[in-house]
Amino acid sequence: MYFTESEDAGEDPLKLNEEFAAEYDSEQYEAKISQLLRHAYARLKKENPESARFWNESIRYLKKGDHYILVLWDANVLDGTVWSPWNSWKLLGTGILVTAALFGLQLWVAPLIFRREWLVSVLHKLWNMLQGVHAFFVLVCVAIVLVGLIARSFLPDQNPEGIRKGSK
Repeated sequence: MYFTESEDAGEDPLKLNEEFAAEYDSEQYEAKISQLLRHAYARLKKENPESARFWNESIRYLKKGDHYILVLWDANVLDGTVWSPWNSWKLLGTGILVTAALFGLQLWVAPLIFRREWLVSVLHKLWNMLQGVHAFFVLVCVAIVLVGLIARSFLPDQNPEGIRKGSK
């Protein structure tokens, strides 16, 4: 499981991979180890939630490098939660329901607002003010995101306590 293409690898990783592939079925091995990892994580999460949080932290840290164990952990497992296609449908359905609820609320509230002249004039002034602020606000948000991405790219990684820092 210690297959990595970093400089601190003990032996030639490509040679080790070829030897392994000659003796074992890689797909069967990966499926079996992946299942063992998921079961171990489920048991750990049930018995000791603090250790499960450390496991999640370790996986996040390993994702910063190129480690074979992440292949075994499986691309469908994100921080201990298995993502299935059903989750996507639930997320889409929730989004549609929230959108419909907000639209319905708008249809219900709009006639009530237009009955109050003072509220209409206040909302109209607010709307005109927001039109000018809108472009500025969008630019500020984009700038914040870009600064965050640039900072994340160039600042050194924080080493969580207890995790050995690799070469990447």
